[in-house]
Amino acid sequence: MSAIMFVGTASNSGKSFLAAVTCAYLRQHGVDVAPFKSQNMSLNSCVAKENGEIAVAQAFQAAMAGQEPSIHHNPVLLKPKGELRSEVIVHGKPIGTMSYREYREIVFEDPWQAVLESAEILSEEHEVIVAEGAGSPAEVNVLDTDIANLRVAEALGADVILVADISRGGAFAAVYGTIELLPERWRRLVKGFLFNKFLGDESLLESGIKELERRLGVRYFGTVRHIGDFWMPWEDSEALDTHSPGRGSVRIAVIRLPRISNFTDFEPLAMEPDVRVEFVDPRDSLPEDADAVILPGTRTTISDLEELRKHGMDEEVVQAAGEDTVVLGVCGGYQMLGKELVDESGSELNPGESVPGLGLLDAVTVFPSDTGKVTVRSEGVVNHPHLRGIRVEGFEIHEGRTYTGGPHLIRLRSGYGNRGCLLDGAYRIDRPVLGTYLHGIFFNRRFRHEFLRWVSGGRWNPPERDVVREAVKRNLQVAQEIVESTDLPELLGE
Repeated sequence: MSAIMFVGTASNSGKSFLAAVTCAYLRQHGVDVAPFKSQNMSLNSCVAKENGEIAVAQAFQAAMAGQEPSIHHNPVLLKPKGELRSEVIVHGKPIGTMSYREYREIVFEDPWQAVLESAEILSEEHEVIVAEGAGSPAEVNVLDTDIANLRVAEALGADVILVADISRGGAFAAVYGTIELLPERWRRLVKGFLFNKFLGDESLLESGIKELERRLGVRYFGTVRHIGDFWMPWEDSEALDTHSPGRGSVRIAVIRLPRISNFTDFEPLAMEPDVRVEFVDPRDSLPEDADAVILPGTRTTISDLEELRKHGMDEEVVQAAGEDTVVLGVCGGYQMLGKELVDESGSELNPGESVPGLGLLDAVTVFPSDTGKVTVRSEGVVNHPHLRGIRVEGFEIHEGRTYTGGPHLIRLRSGYGNRGCLLDGAYRIDRPVLGTYLHGIFFNRRFRHEFLRWVSGGRWNPPERDVVREAVKRNLQVAQEIVESTDLPELLGE
């Protein structure tokens, strides 16, 4: 076997999870393995080694496989921008913003050719590819242009496993209906099915499993019980709907912007003991006892800023800063904290129009019409009085260029920063307000710990262990148990 592909009866059936654990399992068995998702739709992205943009999910799977993230792990990325349009990113670089109908017309041009190219490169460089589909492979209304599922499996020569989330109910019908709806040329690629997220007595499933095997002529590969201790990055806004903020004494309020992106930036904070991270809707009020307020990244900075104003949350943020609550802006959130945002490109306003920012930082951001998006890995040293000297690394994904008059937050050794000058972000001396373009900054353990110690007024004490590294280590152990609880090792040749 050179490739295996997990497809689902629906979105969130567990494809990403099973692809990740399979990558980790094969890695531990000495197999050179690489993840692959031909087309993903996500607002959580990161920068791969080629300085191109890919989905966070595939970067995570690459880490589980022991690989550095590459644009070939996710050759096509769709980032929703509102009004039923998405930014189309091919091999890490944007090629335009399109409606679904517009995308269908060009899907077999650059996007599909990029998928084939990446599949060939990964096949040549690695022993095994672990691929995952998107949504369902049996959406008969779009099968003619589906480049995320079984057309990809066919190109890879992959063995296909259909995954159903049995916790939702209707899993037997979902498996049967999905396979029956497939065209014959793709149906024969499906080797079997697997149930995910099961709680209960597995013996109660036996009669239904036998009936499915008889009717479909495919094999049952097992049932994965509900696993609570395998860490997966938040992939979409549904994760925020189910996120529990916990009961920590250190309270971090992240504003849940309408087009919030890269909210995975704040997962390391939520993983720390005694830290409560809650996502606050702009229609609600900021918690009065918040130790820090964070404005995250967004796909539509100006529109989301106007949404804050609509509900009065802009005033709450300014008031919080005036009461010595730490206010941090990351990427789009950083841009909002400045004095003005100028839309030269006309992406959200008429070309050349501007809107005032929150006025908490001495900064002006321009969205130019003649330059592209910055996608680059960055590293540097923090310049802030409470965090000075801490080395950080992360990545930048932004279209704006920011001009600052105040002190910079980070002196970069590599990256882009405010406007290509290797100086990133800004902060105020008289108030606890700071901003940065660096996504992933809280994955830096020392920065995360010192930030929490600062915002809590010194009452938070960091643990000796690195919670992120510990979670990754635990993932590798759990992956072994998960895969071996099914018949997948037989298919994997282990």
